[in-house]
Amino acid sequence: MQNNGSSGDCPDLSIGAQLFAIHGELEKDLDGTLKKVAHIGYTEVEAANLPNKASAIAFRQALDRAGLGCRSAHFYTPLLIANIPGAIEIAQALGIRYMISSTPWVSDPSRRKSSANPQQDFIDLMQSLTLDDWKWNADQFNRIGEQVRQAGLQFGYHNHGFDFRFTEGEVPFEALMRLTDDDLVAIEMDCGWVANAGYDPVDFLQRYPQRVQLLHIKDIMKRAPTTDFDMQSVAVGQGHIDWNGVFRAAHAAGVNGCYVELEPPFVNPPLEQLKTSYDFLRMSRY
Repeated sequence: MQNNGSSGDCPDLSIGAQLFAIHGELEKDLDGTLKKVAHIGYTEVEAANLPNKASAIAFRQALDRAGLGCRSAHFYTPLLIANIPGAIEIAQALGIRYMISSTPWVSDPSRRKSSANPQQDFIDLMQSLTLDDWKWNADQFNRIGEQVRQAGLQFGYHNHGFDFRFTEGEVPFEALMRLTDDDLVAIEMDCGWVANAGYDPVDFLQRYPQRVQLLHIKDIMKRAPTTDFDMQSVAVGQGHIDWNGVFRAAHAAGVNGCYVELEPPFVNPPLEQLKTSYDFLRMSRY
């Protein structure tokens, strides 16, 4: 899905699909679901949190059967911290270029409550992060990034809305950018979470050229800005984000790839929304 570069259009950018939104379908029918993604028109995907090398090999084989490329995958940060060699093995088995931390973490995991609602426990933990927690994460990311680079790969970090919650006089995302090495820690910027927090993705693309190497193309309904997890994700083109501006800024910033991502609760079935998003981007010639 690429733009042909005619007047008024955005220059070429590779656009794939992030698979997080359809993990349930993938668990039920891996081959069938990947073939549905390919049938929509996507030629590339981003994987999400494969548990081990064996799963990565099986997933890579399924991608090959579906004719899909994959150069980026998300990893749970606790795995990256505890066993970076094992995570690198997963990445190498999958054949990717980018290893992306999907969230920050904390030095003391016991801070995460253990209730009947694990998702809420995680949300509460993320909302409790202090500036010292973010500094600790910056140290971890620099360390992980160095080991990933030694393996010939690129480490990166994916933001959420809580990255922009004003904390002890700073915006954590900006502190993280300052405290991490440009070469060791790339950024996969989630446009939806940035906009949901009341910021402009174009601004960050212009402020951090070359640093933002991947984008999550996530559209949202216009609502009052919030840095919590309250978001109404919609198919790309059905929300309020200025995609013309985003793609122009992305090209100028040297972004290497973009992935359509959807966030629950879903307005329509995720595969249907992936198709609607693809059709919008294809017709818009991004």
